[in-house]
Amino acid sequence: MLSVHFFLRGEILEAKDANLGSDFVSDEVELVLKLGLLCSHSEPLARP
Repeated sequence: MLSVHFFLRGEILEAKDANLGSDFVSDEVELVLKLGLLCSHSEPLARP
């Protein structure tokens, strides 16, 4: 999963949709991407 790769490198914002351009709040996008990673965890019991 590409998002995990970016997260592990400390570059989670690199996984954002390019269609956002520069019109976004980075803290909000980072939060949504991290939540997406948690919700797609391979272990269902580890998901929020």
